[in-house]
Parts: sequence; C-alpha cells; structure tokens
Amino acid sequence: MDRRDPLTSPKRPTLRRGRSRVRRARGGLLLCAAVSVVLAGCGSSSPDASPTTSRPGGDEPASGTPDPAPTTEPPSPTDVPPTPTVPEAADGTDLAACEDGRCEVRVTAGGSVPLPQAPVRLAALSADEYTFVFEPSAAGGSIACHQRCSMSSGLGQGPTTVTGTGGSIDAYGTRLTVVAHDAEAMVLRVEPVP
Repeated sequence: MDRRDPLTSPKRPTLRRGRSRVRRARGGLLLCAAVSVVLAGCGSSSPDASPTTSRPGGDEPASGTPDPAPTTEPPSPTDVPPTPTVPEAADGTDLAACEDGRCEVRVTAGGSVPLPQAPVRLAALSADEYTFVFEPSAAGGSIACHQRCSMSSGLGQGPTTVTGTGGSIDAYGTRLTVVAHDAEAMVLRVEPVP
C-alpha cells in the first residue's frame, strides 16, 4: 500500500480538481460581473431621462428615471356627503301636500303632517325605530297599528303614541305607510284607508 502524503506527493489529483473548480467559479463570477456592467450601461434612450439633471429643490442628480405622476389622495370621509338611505319622496318635503289625505313626503323628527282630521307629529326618529304622536280628532275616529308597530293610547282624552320599525297605521280614515326611514328622515305615504 502506497502511503503518500497528498500535499507533498508529486501527483495531487484531489488538489488539482479543487483548484480547477475554484478557477471555474472565479471565471463564472467574472462573467456575471461583466454582464452586469454591460447591462447597467444600457439605459433608457428617451430624451426625458437624463442622468445628469438635478432634482428640483435638491443638489443630487436624478436617477435617470422620470418622476412618477403625482398621486391624488381619495377624499376623506368628512369630505364625502353621506349617501341617503331614504328614497326621494314624490312630494319632497312639502308636508302641506298631505292636507287632502294623499301624499308621499319626506319627514324629519319634529315634523307635523297635517291629515284631514288631525295632525300627526313625528316625535322621534332613529335608524331602528320611529315614534308618532296623533292628536285626538274632534270628528272622532280610531287609530290602528299594522305590522311592526305598537301603540299606547290616551283613551280618547289625550294623544296616541305609535312606535314602530315599519308597517302602516290607520288613523281617522287615513293610512300612513312608512316607506323607508333612517336616523335622519322618513318617507311617509298618506292615502285613504281602502
């Protein structure tokens, strides 16, 4: 068995293979560096992109790329008016249109709708419910609540309060239908009871 020292023996196949790998790796690195230098020299040929121009307000040269277009910020929530959730009413906010017992109006809290026999006031309004106050009619008549509402009566001696989330109310021969409402307004349709 030949026991030669691999470092001192004339034939060093392991070392030569190692050196050739290092040489190939160095050559590959040099090739990558050369390609990178060549590609870095290839820039935009457009006249707008001048690498020697300076930026406004500064002494540093530009990077060679044109400045991006200025961006506009979307409006803040306080700048955008809220989208109404209540549709437009046929008679708008003209509550006097209800005096004949036929109308579709937009009412806000505190508004009084003149019905043919007695006015009705929208006492309170929120996104979840409403409260009407019906004054007693001199001509008499009844008040009935239909669908998603409840009432408390003054037993003929005082106003009747109706609280609800929708539905319709028959009052003194007139039907009031809550078309839609939110915390700001209500669309109310008034028509004779069928």
